[in-house]
Amino acid sequence: MSNFNIADIKIVENTSDLSKAKQLVKAILFKSSKQGNSKRPIHHRRIAYLTQRIDEQKNHTGVLSILYNMYLSGKGLSVNQNNWYQKNIPGYRR
Repeated sequence: MSNFNIADIKIVENTSDLSKAKQLVKAILFKSSKQGNSKRPIHHRRIAYLTQRIDEQKNHTGVLSILYNMYLSGKGLSVNQNNWYQKNIPGYRR
């Protein structure tokens, strides 16, 4: 079981308001990250990092790119495989 699926991403894609999209992404990413709700809960430092990254986004495409990259990373098809964060923050599959 993953933390989210493609149907969750489609919900964010269909949202026209940027602030609503950011709220949805945070809810989708962190709804199952609590202990016991996921086999691989998101590490608390990663949650802090992702919250900051989501809040920094200035358009809808930036918000969606975060979700798509995380989704593809879970499938082993990450778009951005060599960034600093993925190498140094604990709790992320290396």
